[in-house]
Amino acid sequence: MAEEEEANRQAQMEKMEELEAIYGSDCFLYSSAEHCCMTSIQHPDSVTSMDSHTRPSPSLTLLVHLPASYPSHSGPVAELSHCDWLLDNARSRLCYQLERMAGGGGGGAGGGKGEGEREGEKDGRRGGE
Repeated sequence: MAEEEEANRQAQMEKMEELEAIYGSDCFLYSSAEHCCMTSIQHPDSVTSMDSHTRPSPSLTLLVHLPASYPSHSGPVAELSHCDWLLDNARSRLCYQLERMAGGGGGGAGGGKGEGEREGEKDGRRGGE
C-alpha cells in the first residue's frame, strides 16, 4: 500500500510540473501540502481598452485537488469559484465538462462556494462567495 501511495505522489508531482511548465508559475499555484493547484482564468473578451480602468474583467478560479488515491484509483476533483458572473447554464456546461475531463464519477466539479451545478440541478448558493 505504501508503494502505491508513493507512486501516486510521484505521478502527482510530475503532473503538477507539467502544468506549471505549460501555464507558468505566475498564473499557476501548487500546494504540495494540500495536494491541490489553483489558477485564475481571465475572460478573453471581457475588457475593451475603453473600460479596462473602470470595470474589472470577469475571471474565475479553478481549484484542482488531487486525492491521495490519484491517479491509481480516483480522478482529480475540480472546483470553480469566483464565477458568479457566469450564467447558470454556462456554469453548468463548464462544470459538466470538468467532470468529464476528470473521469466522470471519481472526480468532479463541485464542493465549494460559487461553483456550478450539474445539468438539471439547482444551486441555491449562487452569489455566496
